Amino acid sequence: MKSGFFILIYAVAVLIGGFIGYIKAASVFSLATGVAASLILALSAFAMIKGRFQGFYVALSVSTLLCLFFLYRFLITTRFIPAGMMAIISLLAVLSLLLGGIPRIGSNINDK
Repeated sequence: MKSGFFILIYAVAVLIGGFIGYIKAASVFSLATGVAASLILALSAFAMIKGRFQGFYVALSVSTLLCLFFLYRFLITTRFIPAGMMAIISLLAVLSLLLGGIPRIGSNINDK
């Protein structure tokens, strides 16, 4: 599934963002959540690439949560970097998943 490759790239962006947050603001929270979210996203992307429908739903859930979190942070800080940018990237991930088609539970997502 093509969305799986985009989610893999998104996972790398989330990981890099976590490291930048740690380096710039000494935020251990940014580092921990960046590593955790990127690991979950990468595993779900590999599951999607292998055709497992569970990967789609995990990636959609994590991407949606990150989108909402970064949108909230942007509305509070009104700073585009990093919150606004990550909200947009997260929204693109959600749209990529939704526009790629929602698989039925129990199906192989590569059978479309």
